[in-house]
Parts: sequence; structure tokens; C-alpha cells
Amino acid sequence: MNTAKKIDVYPVKPRILLIEDELMVQKIHRILLEQIGYEVDTASNGAEALQKLSKKSKYSLIFADVGLPDISGIQIIKAIRENEKNGEHVPIIVLTAYQDDVIKAQCLDAGADCVRGKPISEENLAEIITQYDQASLLA
Repeated sequence: MNTAKKIDVYPVKPRILLIEDELMVQKIHRILLEQIGYEVDTASNGAEALQKLSKKSKYSLIFADVGLPDISGIQIIKAIRENEKNGEHVPIIVLTAYQDDVIKAQCLDAGADCVRGKPISEENLAEIITQYDQASLLA
């Protein structure tokens, strides 16, 4: 069941940064987000994510994995929050295979807005976008 409506009223598509080292999971999530109407930038490791974030790109949302090969997703979250200025706050959604309450608490303490298991269903994705992306027009 396709619960997500494509966003096509923007002159420029809203952008999402997807930080995920597992290429198959990255591809699935990217396809789902693009079908909804987002432009998706991907990063396969923490260094690549930090490089993309340093390029003055504006993201509507950031989806981040915790278990990256080089830098912890928790460290990336902290770096993002430390660099936000003037009341900026881009929602960070952690997608993780770890179902540990300690990991979840560490992510939230670092500044994540939400922690979900992966892979994520289309329905859960639509719910997250509706809740966290203020520009979203999803039903």
C-alpha cells in the first residue's frame, strides 16, 4: 500500500542526507525517498557525510546509521548539532539495526530527534517525514 504522496509543488525538491554504509539498505531507502519526491544525497561513511554537510547544503532531514565504518553515527550527530547556528535545527533520524535501549538513549542524548529500526517500511518513513519535515505535504 502506497501511503506516501509525491511532493511536486516545490520549485526545488527538498533534500535529505542519507548516511548509510550498507549499500543495499542505502539503495532501498534512497528509492523510497525519491519516490516521495525528495532529492537524496548519500554518504557511505562518516567522513563523506561530514564533507557533504560542510558544503553549505541545506537538508530538510538527515537519516543516519549508527554503525558506520569510520566514525560513529553518534559522533556525526554531535558534530551536526555543534555546527548549527541561529536557531537552526535539521531533524536527525537515526536508522539502526541495534535494538538496544542504551544505543537509543545515546543517540537521543547526542541530539537525534528519533531512533528507528532498519530497514524502515514505507509507512514508517511517511510517518517520520510527516512528523519531522515541516515542508512536507504528505497526507
